[in-house]
Amino acid sequence: KQRLLWANPALVRLNGCSSANQLRELMGENPGIWYVQPGRWDEFMALLERLGRLEGFESEVQLHITAERRWIVESARRVVDPSSGEFYIEGTIQDITARKRAEAQLLSEKTLLEGVIQTSPNPIFLRSAAGKMVLVNPALLATSHQTPEEFFSRTGPTHPNNPAEFAQWFENDRIMLERGEVMTFEEQLTLLSGEVKVYSTIKAPFKRDDGEVMVLGISSDVTELRRGEAWLRRIEQAVESVSDSILIFERGKLVFAN
Repeated sequence: KQRLLWANPALVRLNGCSSANQLRELMGENPGIWYVQPGRWDEFMALLERLGRLEGFESEVQLHITAERRWIVESARRVVDPSSGEFYIEGTIQDITARKRAEAQLLSEKTLLEGVIQTSPNPIFLRSAAGKMVLVNPALLATSHQTPEEFFSRTGPTHPNNPAEFAQWFENDRIMLERGEVMTFEEQLTLLSGEVKVYSTIKAPFKRDDGEVMVLGISSDVTELRRGEAWLRRIEQAVESVSDSILIFERGKLVFAN
């Protein structure tokens, strides 16, 4: 028979019981009744039988009185009574619910962030100070017409067609890292077709857990905006060169005069 023989006050309180006797009665002859995952108690016993002791055995449990679900980590060992040959299990239980919830929250936030990066229409990258790409999103890969394997192995088409662009990108990286602050740069990218794209790129220092500081970049395609601005400048220059007076009214209000 498997029965709880003794429990300290902390385990009694964890289960919402008023005494160890009450906890013992609730468990009956099934100490593993509180495990949420079916077969978890059998797994616990099998490992203990094979190894003789356990460390760091994490499980989700349902408390006996409140039915609240919590996470615990157990350490246990087999103890054999030499006179009777019976074996007992003694160990400790630690409530790790707060840690597990924090881990779940971090995982949720990580998944959300990865989703944002993957679906963003803006090219996003993480690059080392030496220029090695660590992370790129689909929007950036689309500008190079490469698969992730081709991009990181450099077996596919290479960019840029204009080597001077590379030098400018890395110089901007260096300036940002040297200042240690978020900066915005306007950078060009020559596509395989020969078309030149203009990007406004926000670059920020990104510190990894090992202390390495990398370049996090988010780019916006401003090519059409710059083309529009250039077109307006040409129109303005053409208008200024006309000797006759030109007046433009909108709804009776003068909006332009050369």
